[in-house]
Amino acid sequence: MLGFLFGIAFAFFAYRALHGRRFARGGYSRRRRRREWALDRLSSRLDTTPSQDRVLGEALDEILEAFAEERGSFFRSRSVFSAALRGETFDGDSLSDLRGKQDEALGRVHSAVSEALSKAHSVLDEGQRSTLAELIERGPHGHRRCHARAA
Repeated sequence: MLGFLFGIAFAFFAYRALHGRRFARGGYSRRRRRREWALDRLSSRLDTTPSQDRVLGEALDEILEAFAEERGSFFRSRSVFSAALRGETFDGDSLSDLRGKQDEALGRVHSAVSEALSKAHSVLDEGQRSTLAELIERGPHGHRRCHARAA
């Protein structure tokens, strides 16, 4: 029995040593795991070369960074909505200011996505581009969706 427990402990620590810091605090961030998952999926589905993987990785980094930077401007809107409702009179000016800030943030995200898609378009061949377009159109879990909800 004791040998069995030592065997399990050895297997755990060997696995942990082989896979680096993923188990430690501050290991892979959620964003890094999402990036690696997306790149692995793209690479396998598109059958890309290492040079194409590098460019796709840069493009994905640009998109994720743009979303991360502008994410706060959309989540802060809840406090503006509640402040507009709490006042003695409805504050529509704060909502229009919020809309302007969100439009600017959305514009920055659109430009980052446009640049990233341009980079991806330049390195992929026609078949890879059509496969990527289908993946984008269906979404990350498109093969599981019920297509009867189409409007």
